[in-house]
Amino acid sequence: MNKPSTAVEQSADHGPAEPARLHGGVAWAIYFIAVCVGFIVIYFARSLFLPIALAIIITLTLSPIVRFGRRRGIVPGFTAVVLMAGLVIGMIVAVSGLARPITGWIDDAPSISWQVEQKLRSLRAPVDAVNDAEKEVDKLTGSSDPDVREVVVKRPGLLTRVADDFFAIIATIIVTIGLATFLLAYSDTFYEKLMRIIPKLSDKKRALRMVYEIEQVVSNYLLTITVINIALGIAIGLAMWAIGMPTPYLWGVAAAVLNFLPYIGALIGLVLVSVVSLVTFDTIFAASLVPICYTALTVLEGHFITPMVLGRRLEINPVIILLSVALWGFVWGIIGVLLAVPIAIIVKVSCDHIEQASSFAEFLSAGRAQPEPSDAETAPAE
Repeated sequence: MNKPSTAVEQSADHGPAEPARLHGGVAWAIYFIAVCVGFIVIYFARSLFLPIALAIIITLTLSPIVRFGRRRGIVPGFTAVVLMAGLVIGMIVAVSGLARPITGWIDDAPSISWQVEQKLRSLRAPVDAVNDAEKEVDKLTGSSDPDVREVVVKRPGLLTRVADDFFAIIATIIVTIGLATFLLAYSDTFYEKLMRIIPKLSDKKRALRMVYEIEQVVSNYLLTITVINIALGIAIGLAMWAIGMPTPYLWGVAAAVLNFLPYIGALIGLVLVSVVSLVTFDTIFAASLVPICYTALTVLEGHFITPMVLGRRLEINPVIILLSVALWGFVWGIIGVLLAVPIAIIVKVSCDHIEQASSFAEFLSAGRAQPEPSDAETAPAE
């Protein structure tokens, strides 16, 4: 009498059973949950991850210089120390040079606010009318009951918050500089460790190509953007000087720094120069020249010069840039906005080298997708 074959005997006849694969929808759900958990961890542990991200971006930017020096016989550690020392000295010089004019603007803020209010008094008439009407409605509805007590939550004083933010910024800078110095000095060692961990030779070559391309693309982007922003700052400073704006060099430096923030920086700069020009000049025509020149120069840089210099290789979908700016700005604040584009570039280059993520890489790119070939084009010639 024949016995029914068991699952073990069947697997022995047909070879080892293949592991069960997750359904596509389940896999994507798991990926989505993992990404959400990762962002939650990054958000609540931003004091840890923020200096690490800054150090990695600095390392990717300056690694080609360290490698160039190594080929010339210069020890990587020495090159890393010199580069980071130059970066720190540049930051100190910039802060010390801008401290006095910025302090002056802060001290004059009440006066500037009063002057702007006086010049815009005619525009506030409809708003004041609405406010008066709202007060009358509150009186009629009895919403302003004198027996109602207002509960005020006492918050830390301004000096306490400023001191906490100052020490947090100093600690972030120190950790970032130290970590970036060691990463620059020992970057080749990290690459060697990465090659040893990966088992297959083909995967090793692919990973090495991906790392080097990320390094090259991020370095080219940030260094090129830095040069372009410096040129933009010089142009705006000269334009402000020609028009007659006070402290034109301050506006040039502010424009160069703010232009590192995609979309947001140009808007902030435009608002600032508009307010100051409204206070500085007596006529609306003279005051309007400043925002017009500022807008013209930033549009020329953003829509013509930068795309022409960087080329289409580094172009990313504008929607992705906006989403990246919003996401990282929410997670890490103003530093997140600054790192949004480099992080998007790193993700795009990584997806270009991963076959399973090729569709996502195409979605990240700014170029139009190539049309699918028709059946007549793909059919073999008879």
